[in-house]
Amino acid sequence: MGRRRRTCTLELLLRQVEAISIDQSILGRIFDYGSITLSGTGGVREVFHDIARPLECRRQVQSQTA
Repeated sequence: MGRRRRTCTLELLLRQVEAISIDQSILGRIFDYGSITLSGTGGVREVFHDIARPLECRRQVQSQTA
């Protein structure tokens, strides 16, 4: 029997993003990867793990919301 895969999606409009935080370990800083947490209106919180160049990613999201 095959395995069932479950998919969960979240849509958070850029205008609803209130905060973006980045978490990097020491190795994450060395190899430039980390986790990004987006917090939105209404208490929505979504974490994305193992993101390459997280500081650049945050900058890109902030530039789109300004």
